[in-house]
Amino acid sequence: AYKIKTLVDAIQADHPELSQDECEQRALVVRRELHRLNVSWKRSQERFRRRTVLVGLPEIPLPEYKPF
Repeated sequence: AYKIKTLVDAIQADHPELSQDECEQRALVVRRELHRLNVSWKRSQERFRRRTVLVGLPEIPLPEYKPF
């Protein structure tokens, strides 16, 4: 969970020539992409856990899926 302000500051540090509005727009795009990747990773992990049996370990309960 990245804050917009943190992303804007990072973008401004890398690209000082950009205006505040441009940095905010880029930060929103980056945040949206990070969120999409995070959800995708969680779904991938759940598929792996459903399909994989760990040998020698007791059954590990899966947490309930809460995307948001």
